[in-house]
Amino acid sequence: MPVEAATWINQLDPTKPNGATDDIAEGDDHFRKIKEVLQNQFPSLGMAAVSVTAAQLNDVVNKASPSGQTYTGTHTFSGATVVFGTPTFGTPTLAAHAATKAYADALPFVSASGATYTGTHNFSAATVSFGTPTFGTPSLATHAATKAYADSLAFGATGLPGVSAATANKSLINDGVTASWGEPPLTARSLYFATMG
Repeated sequence: MPVEAATWINQLDPTKPNGATDDIAEGDDHFRKIKEVLQNQFPSLGMAAVSVTAAQLNDVVNKASPSGQTYTGTHTFSGATVVFGTPTFGTPTLAAHAATKAYADALPFVSASGATYTGTHNFSAATVSFGTPTFGTPSLATHAATKAYADSLAFGATGLPGVSAATANKSLINDGVTASWGEPPLTARSLYFATMG
């Protein structure tokens, strides 16, 4: 029978040649066909022995992957050059999801309660709510003070002796303990009249 037509290993028929029916003179043709198929299948081995084991060859798929391969779990790529394309992201729905800059830029400014800011910040177009601040007793001129503290220092009618027609043209005097209405000291009166001419 004629030699089988094969180019690749999977095209070789393991039942041929048939020793009972095939002409022995075609044996050399079969040998040449086998050599041809092997060289077609492994064109780049060159003059070097293939020293890896069958297990290592079978594990190649776990070591190298064609473009577009998806990996899950943990993989070690030591000694490998890994090239990543430009990733694409959908709209994130979980805190751990990746997000694009465009998605982040589109978010309104939201601040968590209790956030502390230092330096200069732009809050234009934002609604900023402040809680009720608490202040201690101020000890420096630049310290903030409460209304209660300021009121305690204010000079108001409630802190004066009674005001009536009888106290008209009187001066507020004190004896070091109590304030009252009365005639100003002689020095103050002399100064007043001297000023008034």
